[in-house]
Amino acid sequence: MTLKTDEQENGLSFKDNASPTSYSGQPSADTASADTYNSQPTFNPEFDDTYKYTSTSSVKKDISFKEFYKDYCSSEVKKNITGSAVALYVCCGITFLAAIAASVLGVDIMAGIIDAILILGLALGIQIGKSRACAVIILVYSIINCIYSLVSTGKLGGYLIIIAAVYATIYTFKARKEYNEYING
Repeated sequence: MTLKTDEQENGLSFKDNASPTSYSGQPSADTASADTYNSQPTFNPEFDDTYKYTSTSSVKKDISFKEFYKDYCSSEVKKNITGSAVALYVCCGITFLAAIAASVLGVDIMAGIIDAILILGLALGIQIGKSRACAVIILVYSIINCIYSLVSTGKLGGYLIIIAAVYATIYTFKARKEYNEYING
């Protein structure tokens, strides 16, 4: 019975005094096709944020806007869309509370409730759907509402909704622009 060394038992052979852990960084002639660890590291732009808008064939370009927004959209756009939606929620709450307070005084509250529901629905469309249409509608509606308030009461009201709507419009369009740049390269 003969004793085998670890090299003989595992089928390893050492050429030119190489050790099993030596790595030159270059593929060798006998293992280049079989062993992927002997090749140089490859660049994958899909996982590198610095090159997220590169137009290489390895990046999958047929993703939905929802997937793009979640994984690749800039944080500035995400923060401003969410921030404008939150500001609209606050304005919705204020409008609703003002309508309830007006009902105590005996004023018809139906217009205030409809106004609050409309603001809430459009804010949800902006935050959940990243909808440019909802952003433009709330912008136009808030400008009309502000003018109506100024004419009927002589006081400027609803300007916070205008500010939030302007941000929502700008950043929903920026999100779509980033998506189109990503898809088209």
